[in-house]
Amino acid sequence: MESETIERKTYRQVERSYSQAERIINKFGGVPNLVKALETAGRPRHRQNIYRWTWPRERGGTGGVIPTSALEDVAEAARIEGVLLTPDDFDPRVKVKLERIYPDDAI
Repeated sequence: MESETIERKTYRQVERSYSQAERIINKFGGVPNLVKALETAGRPRHRQNIYRWTWPRERGGTGGVIPTSALEDVAEAARIEGVLLTPDDFDPRVKVKLERIYPDDAI
């Protein structure tokens, strides 16, 4: 029986915060995909307005919260495009997630 050598990759864990807008935009695969999905649903939104959802309030954004007026449109676009959005995605509170960060040479 041959022995195998299993290479272990080292990583470090970091906490990453995700706002409501970031979570939902990520589920669509990015802002351009969300823009297309909203257009397909017949509820177009300008790309810049969607980016503004991720900006802090000090910069004229919404602080990571999708405006109430857009939530129904996003939910309809998700339904049409087959994007699964959970109640947790619509929660406006920032969520913290642990992520693994691998050094460049360990990948």
